[in-house]
Amino acid sequence: MKISPDLIEKIIFSIVIIVLAILIYKVFKYLIDKIINVSNEKISKESKKTLIFNIIKYVVITISILFILSKFGVNVTSIVAGLGITTALIGLAFQDLAKDIIAGVSIIIENQYEIGDYIEVNGFMGEVIFIGLKNTKIRNFKGATYIIANRNMDKGINYSLYNSRAVVDIDIDYMYNPDEIINLL
Repeated sequence: MKISPDLIEKIIFSIVIIVLAILIYKVFKYLIDKIINVSNEKISKESKKTLIFNIIKYVVITISILFILSKFGVNVTSIVAGLGITTALIGLAFQDLAKDIIAGVSIIIENQYEIGDYIEVNGFMGEVIFIGLKNTKIRNFKGATYIIANRNMDKGINYSLYNSRAVVDIDIDYMYNPDEIINLL
């Protein structure tokens, strides 16, 4: 059984594309890793890296597959058009989910809050215990957990973002000497 030179060329082309895709992904991963590690931001650097690395990985894989398929004679323009139409239909069907995911990415990238921060949203104040691409979970001091879609996190207050001052009122009986109380505090 003899292998045609055309098939060998296609296989070598496919291997070259795969190697190039791996190199491109590693270069982007290295650059993003350096950029994120240089920045002094409060939000978890690992969640940013994971999100960006996954986006880059899927884009590189998709483009590589399209290059390889085109080399084997597959009409990739129809695939790209089909992907575009499918994406549009899915986008229309899942508008709220898409809004949640976009808002979740925005929350992570813009450092609006992170796990452990005390925030207030829609009159509910508590500690952020979970940040996902779809929703955020906040637990108050009573133990109640408020689960809110990320698209609804547009008006919130983050009490942990910067240093703040605490005001504490202490009731003291009149029979005590104020100077002693101040020294005691």
